[in-house]
Amino acid sequence: MCAKLQVRVAHVEAGLRSFDRSMPEEINRLLTDQLADLLFTPSPDGDLNLLREGMPRERIHFVGNVMIDTLVRLRPKAAARLPAGLPGHYALVTLHRPSNVDDLAGLKSLLDALTAISATLPIIFPVHPRTRQQIAELGLSDSENLQLWEPQSYLSFLALQQKATVVITDSGGIQEETTFLGVPCLTEARASPDM
Repeated sequence: MCAKLQVRVAHVEAGLRSFDRSMPEEINRLLTDQLADLLFTPSPDGDLNLLREGMPRERIHFVGNVMIDTLVRLRPKAAARLPAGLPGHYALVTLHRPSNVDDLAGLKSLLDALTAISATLPIIFPVHPRTRQQIAELGLSDSENLQLWEPQSYLSFLALQQKATVVITDSGGIQEETTFLGVPCLTEARASPDM
């Protein structure tokens, strides 16, 4: 809309690429970078991607990873958001990518694996709305060791990440955060069924 109204557009985290056009966010990244007047990149590879795509150098500005800057700034506030009664050790899980949750058989396989893991390590699973809808179709409910929570605020989720024994996710952003926090992270990434 802004581009149509000739309002200048800036894209934070410009130039990031998965090179998987089946991911809706990849299409959004490509389109936004084309429309943006200012391209703020988090990493040198972002600069290179944009240059390869023909973006003029003067529109590209390497500013670093603002997501990690935010984490560093808000980390002290997160500690106050840790819920009482957490187990001493737990896995924190997020799943939301269409390739992981839209196929019920694939999602059931992932949930079966989480259920097996929860026999030895309790799991806290703040469930994304799209995932919750699919879980309801499968008829799964939470248990003492596989706890299906409501989505958490950024600070509450950050608190849970900091204390987790391991994080299991399909989120690129969470991978970056756990790397910074020094928390082991397992990533679930499946190819889309139509690939």
